[in-house]
Amino acid sequence: MTAKICEKSWKSTVNGIRRLSVLLLLTILFAGTAAAEVEVTPNTLNESVTVGEDYSYRFTVSNKDENNSVRNVTLQETEWLNWSQTSFSINESSSTTVNASIQVSEPGQFNESLTASYQARNTTDGNESNSTGEWVNREDSAVDVFLDSSWPSTDVEVDVFQSSYEMQFGESDNSVIAVQNNGNSTARNVTLSGEDIRFSESEVDIPAGDDKIF
Repeated sequence: MTAKICEKSWKSTVNGIRRLSVLLLLTILFAGTAAAEVEVTPNTLNESVTVGEDYSYRFTVSNKDENNSVRNVTLQETEWLNWSQTSFSINESSSTTVNASIQVSEPGQFNESLTASYQARNTTDGNESNSTGEWVNREDSAVDVFLDSSWPSTDVEVDVFQSSYEMQFGESDNSVIAVQNNGNSTARNVTLSGEDIRFSESEVDIPAGDDKIF
């Protein structure tokens, strides 16, 4: 009976040491990676946009660290998105506001996750001031962008010069159709279709205020 009690006590001691070791290891890991983090809000942009139009959105970039500043903050740009500031620093527990300008050149869907890269001070103690530690390069997820772009809408009017025919089976006849663009934007890829009708052209662009004869 005595031996069993000793064995149980020994096992409990070993398990306690193992838990303590794991706890100490986690503490060391967390302490060794105490670097500032940058957060961008809003972190999602989901918009329907028009080709050729300029759009501007405001974002807040925050340094979540209470003791260390971040420097050389750079937000990822694309062919259709640009930021008002290309590189800047943020003090401890502070934030800055930047604008994103968007202009797309073709219709379609754009889905991309942009990142924020910066330099943060990596310290061995999260309570140390920014005069200690070393600067390390960091990269965090910044903004998930979802854009659905389309051509601008316009007002098109169709006028058929002749719409009534008398023909024998196998015969054909001709007519003229005028398409007038009365809107303020170019009408793109204008296509006419009809049963038993063949048109002289297809998928043409008609500038604002102009017309096209088919």
